[in-house]
Parts: sequence; structure tokens; C-alpha cells
Amino acid sequence: MTEQPDRLADALDNAENATVLAREVKADGLTFADAVRIREAAAVLDIAMPRILAEQRAAGRSVKDMARVLDVTESYVHRLIRQHRATQ
Repeated sequence: MTEQPDRLADALDNAENATVLAREVKADGLTFADAVRIREAAAVLDIAMPRILAEQRAAGRSVKDMARVLDVTESYVHRLIRQHRATQ
């Protein structure tokens, strides 16, 4: 279980490259099955994202960096971190 935060950190570090690659994928090549898998993964990520961001912040990663890598606003990152703290 201790390796999970390391995998999450690695995922954030690689997110910028993944975003570039994802944007290069042609939408015409996606199938319905691909869409289902992507939607399911997105739903899981929506649940996990507040915890992931709070863990990264606690580990010293800046809100600005997380927002840049994830291509979201800093206020969104702050909001999710506050959401996670409210559940603790």
C-alpha cells in the first residue's frame, strides 16, 4: 500500500506528457467501448482527485504546478483540497 503515493506522484509527473499524447490521438479512432472505459475511469478519478491533490500538496507539490500539469485552474485545485480536508 505504501507504493500507491509513489505511483500517484509518478502519474502526476507524467501527466503533462500523457496530456500531449492524448491530444494527439484522433477522436475518429475511438470506439464505443473506448468511450465507456474512458467514462468509467473519469468517474473513478472524480472520486479520487481530492485525495490525490491533498496528498501531493502535503508532499510539497505546489498548487500552481498541479494546476498547470492537470490543465485546470488553481482555484479548482484549492477547492478539491478543501473538499478532501472537509471529509477528514
